[in-house]
Amino acid sequence: MNFVTSDRAEKIWKDIWSKTCLDKVPEWDELANVIFSFLNTITPSFVGKNVLEAGSGTGRISLRLAQLKGARVVLIDVSRRIVKYSLGLARHNKISADFVVASIFNLPIKSECLDIVWSAGVLEHFSFVDQQGAISEFMRCLDKSGKSIVIVPNRGAFIYNWSRVLSMKLGKWSFGYEEPLSRNDMYKFHPTPRYVRSTGFFQQFFIFSVPYVSVFLKCFLEILHSVFGNGFYHIDRILPGYLLISTFVKG
Repeated sequence: MNFVTSDRAEKIWKDIWSKTCLDKVPEWDELANVIFSFLNTITPSFVGKNVLEAGSGTGRISLRLAQLKGARVVLIDVSRRIVKYSLGLARHNKISADFVVASIFNLPIKSECLDIVWSAGVLEHFSFVDQQGAISEFMRCLDKSGKSIVIVPNRGAFIYNWSRVLSMKLGKWSFGYEEPLSRNDMYKFHPTPRYVRSTGFFQQFFIFSVPYVSVFLKCFLEILHSVFGNGFYHIDRILPGYLLISTFVKG
């Protein structure tokens, strides 16, 4: 996969969202549930928190943080079409939020005014230099007690990586430049993250749908979830998951 500049990567994602049939995008799924659960573990209370999602896509998780957890959210994405979609989603569900079309590398936000800046499935599409630039921009917006939560694909997730490489070889990869990160990669950033955790082992089976196998796995996961309840997520975090979740703090 060839390296691309930040401008090129952003253009690719504008094109992806422009061609996506948004009517078929699910409002919620198991991966969103895993991320939502983990965000609530990291931040026990979102009530009154000023939260920005950088590269928000559909914005479904941030909107749920606003609807159910009392957060004041700002959704920022470079694609005007997907921002318009998330605005419609918010209006349909009567959720109050702010929406901005902008680059994550130049956030139109005052310094030191946010409690949380988070992103998921964004930084892996850029070079290390651009990733560091984005994290620095996230940190600029945080107040003295704020934190940034960065969620990326895990290089140690062997099922996801096997599927990704196979898709590339078959010419079926449609997400442009994407390079998963390792724990060591995350600790190269400045500031270094306070911690890096893995989650979403089971979710990597659904990244690329395989007929019958995906249906079987979905039923299997539903059984596990019903048996173990919230303990299901703790089991999921023990295994090398699809996602790495890193938390950066000021000071």
